[in-house]
Amino acid sequence: MPPGEAEALTEALDALLADPGTRRSMGAAGLAKVAAEFNATTEAAKLSAIFSASEPIT
Repeated sequence: MPPGEAEALTEALDALLADPGTRRSMGAAGLAKVAAEFNATTEAAKLSAIFSASEPIT
């Protein structure tokens, strides 16, 4: 969605609300992507590296 295109966003959301099949397939695709690309161990290691590199809070 292009920034600032509120009307286009409204139309896209209305179309999505009217189509349960599309909502289901988009939801399933999102779940499959997350399951394939993310896991708790990897994400925890990334967060640990970020916190380790940060300045301490004083």
